[in-house]
Order: sequence, then structure tokens, then C-alpha cells
Amino acid sequence: MTRELMTLEDLSDYLQVPESRIKRLIESGQIPHHDTLGTPRFFLAEIDAWIKDGPQKDQPLPGDDTNYPYRGKPVLDYKLACSIVLVGNTPLERLPGFIRDAWELAENSQNGFLLRKEFTPLIVNFNDYLRLSCQLGLIDNVRVGKTAEYYLTDYARQICAAKSKSEVREAIRESVWDIVKNKKEELPQERHAVFLIWYYLKLKKNGVGPAVHLFDKGGEANSYPKIRFDYTKGLCDFIFGGDEAVEDQFFSGWEKIIS
Repeated sequence: MTRELMTLEDLSDYLQVPESRIKRLIESGQIPHHDTLGTPRFFLAEIDAWIKDGPQKDQPLPGDDTNYPYRGKPVLDYKLACSIVLVGNTPLERLPGFIRDAWELAENSQNGFLLRKEFTPLIVNFNDYLRLSCQLGLIDNVRVGKTAEYYLTDYARQICAAKSKSEVREAIRESVWDIVKNKKEELPQERHAVFLIWYYLKLKKNGVGPAVHLFDKGGEANSYPKIRFDYTKGLCDFIFGGDEAVEDQFFSGWEKIIS
């Protein structure tokens, strides 16, 4: 039952938006509220009238424009492709094993690199794991004519030597960090996973999500926002393990690099 006088939590439930966004609306004076008691309160009638009238045209709602620029280009303008195969925690838990098996195979190779066909017996849907590994910087894809040669990186070596999940996560974070520091997000081709990780964290830190509809690339036929959202959420959960402090520190450093 909706109350006539609502707290911040009540209003968040009523509007179905994060409390952090409502606080930003309060700070910018865009939502009717009363703070006589020291904490904001909201009259239902005033909120309903505010919703009906809509915001002032010269005062857009904070967070409505979520196509944030990344290195001068709107992030949703990147391709941001992802695989439904890697949605959720269980598929991503298999990534370290895939890397270890690939490392052992490469160590026994006379060339020091692997061809795509050599990954086939390592895991079902090997293409998805190989693509993600390349995007995260765990495997380098080098083109020699029409042939792709795959070299495992030092970050893959760290994963092979890892004794715990936390060490695996740290290796992946360091690899992403290396990509960003050296401006390799689009080398040798667009690394969709890196952009999606940044976008997810950006939404989270700005208090406007993340949410499925924010991963819709403008009605494209192949947009699949729910798949993109679920994939990215699972990837971030896997990389950060739910550690907010690590996540905050990582994103803060990332922002400084690209600003």
C-alpha cells in the first residue's frame, strides 16, 4: 500500500528507480520534497503531479543520457557484441580451465603458438571462450596473411599459476588494466568485453542502473539488451567477485586514464 507521505525508500519502490538517482534529483532541485525533519519526505500527490507534468525541458533527468563517451565516442556506438553461451556464472568459471589447457597445449607446440583448430578439443563452444580470452588480453591474436596465430600472454601465465579464484580475478583485472593503459581497446579489433565492463561500472557508479533497457543499442535488430546485460553482469561479478572496494578502486583508476 502506497503511503501519502513517503520516505526515500518508499519513493524508490514507488518510482522503481535507485535511491541514488532520487538523491541526485533532490540535489538539483528537480523533484518536490520536504526536509523539515532532517531527512527528505515526499507527498504522494506532489510526486504524482510532478510525474504528470514531467521535468522542465531545460532540466533533463540526471542519468537519462547514458550513452556515455568513451575516448571521445559514445560507448553504445561501439559494437558491444557478446555471446549467450557465456551468460551467467557457471560458463565463466570454466574460463581458467580453458586457459590452463591452452597453455599446456602451447607449451608442447613447436611453434609456440596455436591455430584456431587446435582449440577445438579443449572445450565445447571453444570459439566463445577464445574470443573472450582475446578481448580480455589473455590471448593475443596475430594475423599472418590469412592465418591467425594465437599466443598466450603473461596474464594467461598468471592464471595458470593462480592458487585461488582471487588470484585469477587479479590476473584478469591486470590484463584489462594493461589494455586500457596502452589504448588497446580496439587493437587488433574492438574488444567488446572491455567496453561493456566500463559501461556497466559507469552506470553503477552514476546510480542510474545497471538495467536491461540501458543496454539497448537504439532498436537494432540484433540489439538483444537482456543478453548483453546478463553477459556483462556475469562478467563483472566474475572479475570482481562482489568486492565493492576493489571495483571502486579499479574503476576510479580507469576513469583517470581515459579522462
